[in-house]
Amino acid sequence: YGAYYRMAGSSQRWRWSLAMDTTNSVRRDGTRGTLVNGDVRRQVSFRTSVGANAAFRVTNGYRSSQLLGYIDRTSGLGATRLEAGWSHDLSADLYRAGWDQAWTLPAWMPPGSRLSSQVTFDRLRPRQGGAPGSGRAARSNSVGFGISAGVSPFSAFSLDASAAYKSDGGSSVASIY
Repeated sequence: YGAYYRMAGSSQRWRWSLAMDTTNSVRRDGTRGTLVNGDVRRQVSFRTSVGANAAFRVTNGYRSSQLLGYIDRTSGLGATRLEAGWSHDLSADLYRAGWDQAWTLPAWMPPGSRLSSQVTFDRLRPRQGGAPGSGRAARSNSVGFGISAGVSPFSAFSLDASAAYKSDGGSSVASIY
């Protein structure tokens, strides 16, 4: 069982939201938790906006939090997002910087054609102690690259493809799909 509350507001230049959720299991040994998430965004110009998002979660007594700042900009190249964030829990701190690009495609391409790319850098810093049973991980840096493309040649039919690479701080590939 649980409860939630949502509120939001906006004006010509501002948009904000706040969400709070809480759950509790009907069994004594079940999961219980609370999540609070807030977001604020400011339209700086017709093409640029800046924003921040924060989240705080408590699950069965363990706390975690996240902060994210971003800049969105549209141009002749498409829609660009630059972001930087920090996540924290009992076992580690994760720092992330990223660039997302939804590319503007030439008019001669079929309607519904899309192309996007992503570049990320992550830095993982383990904390002393950590969560019970988590083991102690080493510090690591990783870089990720991704590209997605798709086309909808006619109604109710779509073809999509994605390729992604993320290093694990060493020389091996963590995932390609």
